[in-house]
Amino acid sequence: MAAPLRTLSNNYGDCTLIRAEPKNPRSPFVVAQLGADPMDPTFRQAVFFLQKHGRWIEESVNACRPDAERFQIIFDNLDDVMRVLGALTGKPEIERHEVSLEALHGYVERLKTSTTEEIVRGFLTRYRATKE
Repeated sequence: MAAPLRTLSNNYGDCTLIRAEPKNPRSPFVVAQLGADPMDPTFRQAVFFLQKHGRWIEESVNACRPDAERFQIIFDNLDDVMRVLGALTGKPEIERHEVSLEALHGYVERLKTSTTEEIVRGFLTRYRATKE
């Protein structure tokens, strides 16, 4: 059965908590949600990530930003996740950015030539390097 179409919300029950490395108890988390941007007249479903400041960003838009900005979706621990989720009220705030066709093409090519696991591992390696 397909998931029902829905608009992005701030309801924590609509969110999926993902441990970046499931077998590593010290692994960071991301919070994801499948939904449509309420401002999108096409009601296109997309994956959105919650950022540390409480605004949502579409996955493809986030993937086209520099790493320092992309890292805003990574929560180092569950307490940080709960603090941000607990502060969400009202309608979701979505961070919108123009994405160039070149950047989007690069993103699509990365998806074609790497597994999701390889992309996530590379992303985490770069993130951890900023923490050292």
